Amino acid sequence: MTMIDTSVGPAAVLHRLALAVEVVDPLTDRLAVTPLRAGRELLRRTPTTDRHWPCVPLDSGGPARFKLRHQRPLPKRVVVRLDDPARRYVPRRLRIALWPVLQLDQGPAQPYVTTAHRLLRAWLWPGAALTLPAGSTVVRGRVVRQEGVARWVRVVARDQVGRIVGRAHGDDRGEFVLVVADQTANPLPTVLSLTLRIHARGQAPLPDPLDPCADLLVERIRRSAAPPAAPVLDSPRLRGTRVPKPYVANARPDTPVDVPTGTEVVLPDELLFVPTP
Repeated sequence: MTMIDTSVGPAAVLHRLALAVEVVDPLTDRLAVTPLRAGRELLRRTPTTDRHWPCVPLDSGGPARFKLRHQRPLPKRVVVRLDDPARRYVPRRLRIALWPVLQLDQGPAQPYVTTAHRLLRAWLWPGAALTLPAGSTVVRGRVVRQEGVARWVRVVARDQVGRIVGRAHGDDRGEFVLVVADQTANPLPTVLSLTLRIHARGQAPLPDPLDPCADLLVERIRRSAAPPAAPVLDSPRLRGTRVPKPYVANARPDTPVDVPTGTEVVLPDELLFVPTP
């Protein structure tokens, strides 16, 4: 137990923040307002472990805020699973190194590790059940492989001049919801002519019949550097806009789709993903 000096005298530190987590909605670029689920994945599972959710739940501080306290035993690195059982957002799994507890106290040889330096901010992309604002321009579809569903794909939409105007993460069913958010043309065209490019793992992962997220890629997130360096709160990897290294592009041509502005289009045919050799 550590004692610290306060304005009213010495006090014992009973709890230390190991990691704070915030979930951001990419459509609003603000904290998600629907209840989500966050947990630290277990390294070892026992007969009593919930096979559908093999995690220790993080303490909730609201719909999109969570925290992990330093406790024993706690590994040096943790995998944080972010999920929405209602399928309003697509899950993510993020691995990050924790600050050693001995480095969290301010001393003559080291600065105080602020809460911001212990914050993991992650963007979760729209899922099939998310309620979208009226007037949104949306493309819904499903991606398959020759051997079955294409799980956890990434989709990018480009306009006629090649600008990226929308992104989407696919779920375990291969379904994706792509919202066209970057519409800067003035006046807006009546119909947007887009092309969809798909990325996924070259080799299809083996799904777990009990744990739907077991084959979801674990993304490695770099911990913030020690103060006085600024904390890392935003990056393409945290936003989920960078295609992970194990992913490859679709060998088939990009899919053209015309979308009336302000409407939702559901693709009538499934999109076939063939990994680039």
